[in-house]
Amino acid sequence: MKRRRGSSESGDDRITRADVTRLLGLGATLVAALMLTFTPQLAYRAMHKEGYRLVDAVQASDSSTGRNVRIRLLTSGEELLVRRSTVDGGVPTIPFKVWYNGDARLNVGIVLFDERVLDPRSHPDLTSVSQALAAIAFNIVLAVLGLRAVFRAS
Repeated sequence: MKRRRGSSESGDDRITRADVTRLLGLGATLVAALMLTFTPQLAYRAMHKEGYRLVDAVQASDSSTGRNVRIRLLTSGEELLVRRSTVDGGVPTIPFKVWYNGDARLNVGIVLFDERVLDPRSHPDLTSVSQALAAIAFNIVLAVLGLRAVFRAS
């Protein structure tokens, strides 16, 4: 028997509830994976919250087009290389406030986290442990539900 063009047999090309569930599960799994870009950093910052103090800093290098900029802490004279976005808009001679914790750096052969300097405009209140735990729990629940929807949809 010849099939006519544009027809289908027994409705195989219909979208089912299982297809939608799998698609939503893939989306939830993708969001959970993307959350892994900032959730560990958030948890690391929360673990070191007690060591942060608000200090004055000044930009030690001019605003060239590089990714990092050198700042000098006025309290200790220490110079640090930080991401440009941390001190965005800093003028080399005008002091500005930063959160500083000298111990907030994780180095295991390579630097995984360097959270020694934070911008108070971006982080007016530092991350609490409960906020970090909530983000971790949400990340895990989202990943489990997403993977369950992908592999259990029928």
